[in-house]
Amino acid sequence: MAQIRGQRAADNDNDPVEVRHYQILGSSLDQKLGGIPTSPIWSRWLVGTGYIFWQYFPDGIIISTPDTCASVLYGPIYHYWDQTGQFDGPLGAPSTDLLQLTGSPPVGASYAVFEHGVLYLDPDPNASVVELSPVSQGMVAGATGITPNGDGIAQGAQATIQGFADNALATDQRLSDNVKNIYARTSFNSTGPGGCMGGSFNAVGRSLLRSHILNVHFDFELTGCAGTFGNATADLRVEVRLFIDPPTVTARLVNYWIDSVGSPFSAGDQEIRSGLSHSLNGQYGHDLLNRTIPKGITVIAGIVEPWGDVNLYIAPLCAATGVLSSSAGAAGTLDRMRTLRDRHLITQHRGRDFVEVVDVFGSALLAALRDEHDGPALSDAIARLLARTFTEDADLAAIAARLETANNDLQALLSQPALRRDPCWPERLIRTALLHAREQLRQDVSFDDLLEHARRVIMEETERCRPDERDCSSAD
Repeated sequence: MAQIRGQRAADNDNDPVEVRHYQILGSSLDQKLGGIPTSPIWSRWLVGTGYIFWQYFPDGIIISTPDTCASVLYGPIYHYWDQTGQFDGPLGAPSTDLLQLTGSPPVGASYAVFEHGVLYLDPDPNASVVELSPVSQGMVAGATGITPNGDGIAQGAQATIQGFADNALATDQRLSDNVKNIYARTSFNSTGPGGCMGGSFNAVGRSLLRSHILNVHFDFELTGCAGTFGNATADLRVEVRLFIDPPTVTARLVNYWIDSVGSPFSAGDQEIRSGLSHSLNGQYGHDLLNRTIPKGITVIAGIVEPWGDVNLYIAPLCAATGVLSSSAGAAGTLDRMRTLRDRHLITQHRGRDFVEVVDVFGSALLAALRDEHDGPALSDAIARLLARTFTEDADLAAIAARLETANNDLQALLSQPALRRDPCWPERLIRTALLHAREQLRQDVSFDDLLEHARRVIMEETERCRPDERDCSSAD
């Protein structure tokens, strides 16, 4: 294993790596690393941020950065990361330990989150480590109504911040005596740092995502005599940080700064500043977006890039794993589906887009299936269809070619402006898919027949959502 050298850290300086190693001594995690370290604790100064510390073991590494807690990495994911150049490579340093999925399929899958990506390993003994692609911004926006970037976070927070202002006006007598209305405008400013929350000798801690810092401009419509000389303004910055707690994603207020307040002759400055502070102080830790991830879709990780883009990651093939979990020969079927994905589909034009749609909508469709009265029967029918299609002698190249045609139709549908303007389109497409799945799966149809029927449904949806149509929100 290659070892990157740095400046040797001082002994007994209680740096994060030394503390973490002390925490895990004698534990199963210590055994995973292989016991006695094979290097001293190295350090490197990162200009403008702080020190990165790391130490090698026979089978892994403990590493911390100014933006992350000390993380423990080992096993196949560690070896894959090593081949990319470790923390000097494109993935950067890990921001989590090696984690496992426990509450949703594929149970037992392991993954680790890095500064610039996610490595994932299915529980199948034959599976290889894969670098996950983030869910596209368009897909996230369609599913949640929030574009996952700085401007999108600002727009999503606009209504909540306006609510803060309205609440301040309604609850603060000094403010309401001088102000009739408050109007808020929110925009993206920059990103703030990450960090480690709660790390100590007794606690592992939690690596924080970079925060989003938003500009907020308030216009105050004044009442009484003060209003005859003009209105007042205030400018502040609010710091919002995303927290990923699968399956939920929240954006919580963690800090704010009131930069300026201006009223005629400065007569109302103190009342305005006091009213805003009182309202914002009560919102620490509250979610500014108030949006939900569609049922069935579990976000396992998130990364905030320095420019504000938010990359969200979900486990691949969750839906297929879910329906096949109790089926005989499920491992072989899933292995062939992975081969189809990795060797055939993602090499096609927009093949990754198709895989993403299957992962996202497949998980949501499976969750919707579970709520149906005949859900177990439909799930069993899907499992039988997959087992019949992905046999040992299946021609995966031919299946990929047939799926490419369907994918072209699907991408044409998803690109329709009328569809993208409809906030209910994910739910509506899932409902439509359920309707047709029930109709087609009553009998053990072939994969080709089901695919042909799906293409017809997609084309009908596309016609309904042509740009010149005024409404595409109704479903048969």
